[in-house]
Amino acid sequence: MTRKKTGLALLCAFCILCLFGMIFVSVNRFTLTIVLQGDPEIILEAGQKYQEPGAKVRFQGSLFWKEGFEPENAVLRITEDVNESCLGKQEVRYEAEYLFFHAEALRRIRVVDTQPPVILLTEDPDEALAHGVIYEEAGFFAVDNMDGDITHRVVRTEHMGRITYAVTDSSGNPAYAQREVPFHDPVPPEIILRGGETVSH
Repeated sequence: MTRKKTGLALLCAFCILCLFGMIFVSVNRFTLTIVLQGDPEIILEAGQKYQEPGAKVRFQGSLFWKEGFEPENAVLRITEDVNESCLGKQEVRYEAEYLFFHAEALRRIRVVDTQPPVILLTEDPDEALAHGVIYEEAGFFAVDNMDGDITHRVVRTEHMGRITYAVTDSSGNPAYAQREVPFHDPVPPEIILRGGETVSH
């Protein structure tokens, strides 16, 4: 009889503990969150290597243990597939599991191109041109870090002995270069006197 009473008391205590635990869990809602280290949105220059800042998993309650803790046996998976040469928006996905809790988070990556193209001018020959002679272009070349060879996009304008080269890449980054036309006038100016060469006063 005593064993039955002891067993019944243990069963009642276990039921009470389970009921208390259910009430505690329902009132103090536990959540699993992923805390991203670094900025949640990263602006990455095209061609620059992406460095993952990492993340932490935190388990906390709404009433008790608000500060929470970092469970050592939590599973964190990071899906990183960032293409540094592809302009536009991309994402890094984070998933965490602890006990029967699950959490997700996203980090946004924006790959941009802010590097202007480069215009290279071929040097002119040493001899200068006489005035009135049409200048023959020595040559130029334009290259961009994303578009490659964009020489065909260069706009060339000539004004008052100066040539301006302008080009814009696909991202809207402009570049300019200038060349002074190597004109030379070997004929000295002539002074013409009015009247005779000798004047009596």
